[in-house]
Amino acid sequence: MDAEMQPTDQPRTIELKEIINNLSDVLWIRPKPSATKKKHVEWTLMAFQSISGFVDELKDYPGSAGKWLSKKTKNDLLIVQNDVVERISEMMEEANTEIKNAELEQRLNDRFPFLQSYGPIEDRKITTREGWLERASELMMPWIIGAAEAEKAQRTILIENGAKLRLYDLKHPPSGFDVAVAPIEKAHRGCVGVCRHPSFHGGRARIQIAPILSGEDDSWMDQTYICHVLLHEMVHAFTEGHGHRGAFMAIMKRLNSAGKMTASSAGDVQAYAIKTQVLPHLPDYTTLHVPFSIPKRGKRGVGSRMVKIFCPDEGCGIIMRASGKVCESIHMQPCPACEENPLHVEGWQ
Repeated sequence: MDAEMQPTDQPRTIELKEIINNLSDVLWIRPKPSATKKKHVEWTLMAFQSISGFVDELKDYPGSAGKWLSKKTKNDLLIVQNDVVERISEMMEEANTEIKNAELEQRLNDRFPFLQSYGPIEDRKITTREGWLERASELMMPWIIGAAEAEKAQRTILIENGAKLRLYDLKHPPSGFDVAVAPIEKAHRGCVGVCRHPSFHGGRARIQIAPILSGEDDSWMDQTYICHVLLHEMVHAFTEGHGHRGAFMAIMKRLNSAGKMTASSAGDVQAYAIKTQVLPHLPDYTTLHVPFSIPKRGKRGVGSRMVKIFCPDEGCGIIMRASGKVCESIHMQPCPACEENPLHVEGWQ
């Protein structure tokens, strides 16, 4: 018999085996991934306590007392220990996320009550990115109206108390939005969104979103950012004549926008509101049809290389042709014949 494995150590060795058996029992009752969060937490704590007990007991034994443990058992314990540590890290991360979301929800209710849904929302079938953006504009339009009313109410009170402030009046609030996904013309190079004011288009604002906004979750151009760009252009439609100052800046700050107004981003509360109030009612942006495409050129001498431009109104019937570069500045512009409908480029939706 090994000199370090005396008969007097036999009871303690049996006790150590019992700890291993208890740990094995714990591993056998590991909950399924579909189990409730409470069961996962209970199992994680139980397994952690069992492993801690095993490690503490093993420290009391001479070096060769644990030789009877097979290499597989040691590897299994190591894997389980890493799994438990990983689960505890995930639990802590989830707990921190829940705490942060609770704080954002509290700030949303206290300081930004207009960044919430108004009444029941009916889900629709959306197949294109333009439909996605138009539906998002419908969901966020009450936010701008609520923010403008809150800003006006606060300024009215301050003016009554002697403050020298300007009371902003929204002259041409849009009745709705027509959104197109198409390249931005050279006059607005570097922009990812452009707004054409409703006073020039029969009361409806026209917004153009650049196709470069992919909506991928692992990039800065995720779907939350796309919603913010759309919201930015919608505020422009409500504050015609103010540029990036005046009423535009006041409402954007009311909506918890961050950064410079010429290149703003969503603040933490606004991003939370978009993720909880808007995106759940929309499909994945990345899976929808990309409307922007220029027809391929035909072979030399066959057909025209120019792109067809037309008015969708059958009563108007105007048809033009232009190069692809010119189409970028013509798309969604007012028809020169009827002056009511926007021009469309063939192949662009």
